[in-house]
Amino acid sequence: MEKKTSCLLCVLTALLLAVLYLWAALRPGVWLRAAFLYRQADGSFSGRDAYAAYTMRVAQTENGAEVDFTMDGETRHYRLESKAEGMSDPGVKIEQDGVVIFTGTALGDPGDAILWREDDGGLADEVNVIVNGEYRRSDLWPSCNWLYNVAVGGRRETPGSCCR
Repeated sequence: MEKKTSCLLCVLTALLLAVLYLWAALRPGVWLRAAFLYRQADGSFSGRDAYAAYTMRVAQTENGAEVDFTMDGETRHYRLESKAEGMSDPGVKIEQDGVVIFTGTALGDPGDAILWREDDGGLADEVNVIVNGEYRRSDLWPSCNWLYNVAVGGRRETPGSCCR
């Protein structure tokens, strides 16, 4: 009898762990480098990595989105406009705290687009090489490309999906 109880207890424990694993692995959210920001019940996203804690609130607008992104208590407000007035069809404008930081074009499907600058035709964001995982604080903020794909394009992932 004791052997059956022990076996049953092991099976129940394994089943519980499998359910907990699937629940954690299938929760929706978005990857920000190595940090996974889980979608919360109120619609916001939050997560952390070895460098900072992040929170993001996204509000859809008529032609884009408003994003409040907080990193370790410091908040930046972003306004993203797609097909903004006076812009080309896939035109995009991004403001950070009221200052325009990007104008250009989105190429590709929403949620997986690449942003090209209007002024010189280059990529929206610089390519930064991180050596030995030594991030500068400025490297931890979200890129224009990431903001557009998450806030306007609606990209959602699970922790089990590959980092982007």
